[in-house]
Amino acid sequence: MWRCSGQLEQLKSEQDNQLQQLLRELKKQERQLEQKELAHMRQGEQAKDTVLTNKAVMDGVQRKLSEVEAQVARLQAEVQRLVEYRHEGLHEHRTQITQLEEELECMQADADAATEHRKSQLELTLSMIDTGTTQAIEGDRLAQEMKVKALDMDKASQEARAQNQWLKETVALL
Repeated sequence: MWRCSGQLEQLKSEQDNQLQQLLRELKKQERQLEQKELAHMRQGEQAKDTVLTNKAVMDGVQRKLSEVEAQVARLQAEVQRLVEYRHEGLHEHRTQITQLEEELECMQADADAATEHRKSQLELTLSMIDTGTTQAIEGDRLAQEMKVKALDMDKASQEARAQNQWLKETVALL
């Protein structure tokens, strides 16, 4: 009788040790998961800050583009006035009109080039934002999966449960 009681105490002690070890491992995994979640949250905040910064840059670019477009419109109006002036028969200003037309074409080409450059930069920025956002979302999804897996029973805890069941059956037979 004492022998069985001693074995029972020993088995109970081993089981308690295994449970303690499993609890420590679970706590360690939870801390790691929390650290990863914190890192992902920081990445999300950084992505948000980047988006806000890029929006401010885009607003500035849009203002500059509007100014250039307004300048182009003024120059086009001036060219139109000069063209009408030329058509009224004042040939002495022909060279001045030609120069202004060339300047307008040059400015229009510069404005078109600047617009294309800004559009490509905007597309690149948006692509980078989309990539960063997608990575942050994927990281959050992986963190959630890891958390769910950590909460699921692993092999060691299933083996401990089987040993516990065997002990119960063994004690019941005694």
